[in-house]
Amino acid sequence: MESTDQPFDILRRTLTLLTTGPGQPTLPTASVKGVDAAELTASQVLERLRKGPQNQTDELWHRVFAHARAGESTWTVIAAGAMLGPMVTACARYARVPAHQIPDVEGELLTALLEQVRSIPAGVIDVQHRLWSAVTNTANRYCYRQVREASALAAGDQSMVAVARRSGRGPVTVLAEAVSARAVTPVEADLVARTRLEGAPLRQVAQDLRLSYITARRWRKAAEERLASLLVTDESEVAMSDIGT
Repeated sequence: MESTDQPFDILRRTLTLLTTGPGQPTLPTASVKGVDAAELTASQVLERLRKGPQNQTDELWHRVFAHARAGESTWTVIAAGAMLGPMVTACARYARVPAHQIPDVEGELLTALLEQVRSIPAGVIDVQHRLWSAVTNTANRYCYRQVREASALAAGDQSMVAVARRSGRGPVTVLAEAVSARAVTPVEADLVARTRLEGAPLRQVAQDLRLSYITARRWRKAAEERLASLLVTDESEVAMSDIGT
């Protein structure tokens, strides 16, 4: 059965497990400015990061980052959870994609956020604004990329239709022949067929094929570039055949 879990849904459930009831993970905060407790529970940290003033939360953010970078995954989740509301807003406001692509956008926003968690230098101020900029820029880039890919796909579809009309071959046949010619691998052909011809979400297909989302996207892009070159070659051969007749 196909999974219906989306990245933000999984994050919400994990947050609930970490921040509910007794026995929560705690963060040492004795030296954090604006915090008058020796430690805070995960739910208290989450609340302060979401609602606290910037001059009090910057140091708390950096403390969370330090523990996340030390391999304490709890604080990676808390950092992502603190930005969940802004990420939802960025997805809706800037990505502007159909429902079946929302999991892909959510995955990219989380990837962008976690890269910031790993890389923001100590001492940087206005951390939340920096995180917000990272996720909104990612959402915008996703939107622009979809527009470009849609245009490229339309052009590719037109080329495939032309080949089909002139040689009796359709998109599926073109993919099969590309695999036979070793222009693309079977996995790359599966990625293209399922996401482009069948409309399946790339993230779900990547999961089915046991690929990371980033790897799947990169492989599909490379395969489509090779397919486009193959189509151009086919068109040239068909044209030369017509001249010969």
